[in-house]
Amino acid sequence: MQGNMNNGSIVFPTGNKPISERELEVLRLLLQEKTTLEIAESLQISHHTVETYRKNLLKKTNTRSIVGLVTFALRNKIS
Repeated sequence: MQGNMNNGSIVFPTGNKPISERELEVLRLLLQEKTTLEIAESLQISHHTVETYRKNLLKKTNTRSIVGLVTFALRNKIS
């Protein structure tokens, strides 16, 4: 699953919606092993919003777990 950057978002050839900048922020913090509460505090959003971003990331990347998201990030050179 290879994505292309377009206007700061990753776009997928399969037609999935692009990953937003905010979702990328959450993904990068997950890659730093931050907890949901730590991410919420860092971004000044609720932990429920972080969970929503995480669910959206799983759906958009066709992954089922944080391990899948990490694999996706590595393949797409997201850090």
